[in-house]
Amino acid sequence: MNARMKVLNIAVAALFLVASSGCVVVSNGGNKPHNITFLWTFGGRTCGQVGGVTRVKVTIPGQSLENGGVYSCTSTGTDGITLLNFKQGAYTYTLSGQNDSGVELYASSGSLTLGNSDASLAVDLTPVAKVNLTVLWTFGGRHCADVPSVSKVTLDIAGVALANNGVFNCSPAGADGITLTNFAPGNYPFTIQATNSAGTLLYSASGTFVVLVTDVNAAVDLAPVAGQPAFAYVSWTFPANSLSSTPNCTQAGVTKVVVTVDNGQGQLFTCSDGLAGGSSPGVLVTSTAGNHTIDVAASDDNGFYYYRKVSALPPLFVGGSVAAQYALEWNVGSLPLRWTFNSGGVNRDCAYVGATQVKIDLKDSSGNYVYGTAGSTVPCSTSGVMGTAFPYLYPDTYQVYIQAVGSGSILYKSNLTSPPTVTVTAGAFPQVSSSTPEIVMQ
Repeated sequence: MNARMKVLNIAVAALFLVASSGCVVVSNGGNKPHNITFLWTFGGRTCGQVGGVTRVKVTIPGQSLENGGVYSCTSTGTDGITLLNFKQGAYTYTLSGQNDSGVELYASSGSLTLGNSDASLAVDLTPVAKVNLTVLWTFGGRHCADVPSVSKVTLDIAGVALANNGVFNCSPAGADGITLTNFAPGNYPFTIQATNSAGTLLYSASGTFVVLVTDVNAAVDLAPVAGQPAFAYVSWTFPANSLSSTPNCTQAGVTKVVVTVDNGQGQLFTCSDGLAGGSSPGVLVTSTAGNHTIDVAASDDNGFYYYRKVSALPPLFVGGSVAAQYALEWNVGSLPLRWTFNSGGVNRDCAYVGATQVKIDLKDSSGNYVYGTAGSTVPCSTSGVMGTAFPYLYPDTYQVYIQAVGSGSILYKSNLTSPPTVTVTAGAFPQVSSSTPEIVMQ
């Protein structure tokens, strides 16, 4: 007899026996048609718990069922179906739990004898096959070898008991992951955590493994835990000078290096500790995972910074370190100055006006005097050259003030109202020459 689908939530009056391959017998009492209700589970799980199973195909030999016997896994809130208008007698059945593509994931079969009452069967479908689940892990896209601080990986899968409570080395058997066996089709919520040797949580991820009827390879990329430090080994070199093409710290004239990340608090190091080419990989700089800028500045004992480099750090990551080498550049340049004296409308030299020394003041763009209120006093003439070069000044535009006292205590001065200006460029070291503009004192 044909049967048709009926909405569940009916009162079940039949006495039934549950068995995946057994028989349900209902007492005989007339030939009135009755209904058969199938209530299904999958390895003890409901439709919502098992995942992957979206429909169930019911097959009863000799019966033509609506929609070819294919029904939604859950109908009006119940995991099952009621089939109508069956004559009394013996029937066999097969239930097939399938995904959207019709792939069979679970199955069960059995028989029943329908008497004078409706019948209700609770059928637990079993997996068609159990498969392997291989979990491969990375850490922000990096492998175990890249994050040596990761010593343990803990895998927790809901409802599954794992060996050693799910705690594994980062690379058991040489692979960054683990293969687990005997998994029935279904959805398996999971959490993976990576810790260092002290048990500090470094990386974490969670999600759901979807297992069907073939072996599964699941790649899980763990994300760094917020607030955990990341490290870089920073080293440096200096530009060539008159002493060496690859100067060491002494030849470069510096003793200290300050490393600053993202304009934060600088870290002070001894210059030789980070000099490239030595036995050390560099100085250890601590920050957080991600992209950063770095400022490396080298100074003498007085805190005068001769060299500097502002650049980008390689992306930092938790659990490992990166190496970064920077070719420091000159942070200073030279300033050549020449002067002359206007006496009686004619430019004169030092000997003519009787001046032996010249006092020079330089004011930077921030209004600060480079040499304080006393200025810098230099000989008026050296080997016949009325001028000098200040070798190490920070790049800037400077106002120049020059004074000298000649014979008869006559004071000669450059223009103090509209002082001449000069520019210093980092890495440029011009010397006094005939092309150096003269500053006139009168």
